[in-house]
Amino acid sequence: MMKVYTKTWALILFAAHIAIGGIELYAQDLPVILQGHTAGVSAVAASPDGKLLASSGLDGKVRLWNTGSSTPLEIFSEHSDEVYDVRFSSDGRWIASTGYDRKVVLYDVSTKKVMRVLTGLPSWSVSIAFSPESKELAALTMAGKILVWDVASGELKRTIRSNEAMTLDWSSQGVLACGGGAALALRDITDGSRLQNFGGYREAIWKVVFSADGRLLASAAMDKTARIWRTDNGELMQTLTLGEQDEHSQKAAMGVTAVAFSPDGKRLVTGGVDQNIRLWDVASGKLLHTYSGHTASITGLAFLPDGGHIVSASLDRTIRIWRIIL
Repeated sequence: MMKVYTKTWALILFAAHIAIGGIELYAQDLPVILQGHTAGVSAVAASPDGKLLASSGLDGKVRLWNTGSSTPLEIFSEHSDEVYDVRFSSDGRWIASTGYDRKVVLYDVSTKKVMRVLTGLPSWSVSIAFSPESKELAALTMAGKILVWDVASGELKRTIRSNEAMTLDWSSQGVLACGGGAALALRDITDGSRLQNFGGYREAIWKVVFSADGRLLASAAMDKTARIWRTDNGELMQTLTLGEQDEHSQKAAMGVTAVAFSPDGKRLVTGGVDQNIRLWDVASGKLLHTYSGHTASITGLAFLPDGGHIVSASLDRTIRIWRIIL
């Protein structure tokens, strides 16, 4: 039976397309292409040292890649259904994934083995995040609950209520950003109390991410915008609207589905239904470059730690590594 999440992608983000080709050398805007997932790629994450990538797929697999190779180092099959998110811990020791099977799986990066499977989620989850010190892991469920575990022991430490049930991130300052529906808020990690509201949305928020220093928050939504907020006072700094500043706007009406800050917080990269990746200057809101090549909606984005490369995931079943050329 087709899952709700798959139906959502199919209805509002187009169907995934089969990609053809292999790995390409960097040349102008041509990316390195990583293939192997047999269904759309749902998320991608880079290790803190930039040597590894992890991807999750609607094929139920989590793949671990060396950034310099097109062959996966390991393919994990612990999930029994579609996998929706994957993250590295900030110390680079662990990978976590979650999906429709109501599991959170922890992997040991050094041994490339499954370390622990966390169960008991009240519903399926599409978003997870490690604490800044890598000691705890949070999963946001579609039941409106955030479960927080101790990474070392696997003990469930607390359960927090949240009205936002689509995406979360955990800042270096120790607070959670939660988004879902048209709601976006900062929440206290200890009790879930709302610390800050961010208003102005009328359509669904798809992704939230903090800058490395936790001072900025970016949100991606189906209203064709990515917005950049100050976390100390909730001020809206920038509204980046697809289609206003470049020619790649024919398919932009369905919105922005992925967003990521550069390591220094000076740039933001967005991706959406129109299959393009856009690089923006945070301070001015200026569009710096548009990268094209994916053949289906963008589902995940990350910067490599060097700040000079962007990693993208797509429903076209590929992960691509782009060199930033301005």
